[in-house]
Amino acid sequence: MSEVAQETNISGKALYKIINGQTRRIDFETIAKLCEYFNCETGDLIVFEDMQEVG
Repeated sequence: MSEVAQETNISGKALYKIINGQTRRIDFETIAKLCEYFNCETGDLIVFEDMQEVG
C-alpha cells in the first residue's frame, strides 16, 4: 500500500479507507491514478453492490 501511495500521490489514509470499504466517495482523479498505476479499467476497480445487502 505504501508503494501505491508513493507512486500515485494518494495518501496512505485514503488508500486504507478505499481498500477497507470505509469511504463514501472517490474522486475521478483518484480513480484515474489507480487505473493508470494498475494498468486497468475503472470496472476492474469498482464493484457495485446492492445497498440493502451492504448495510
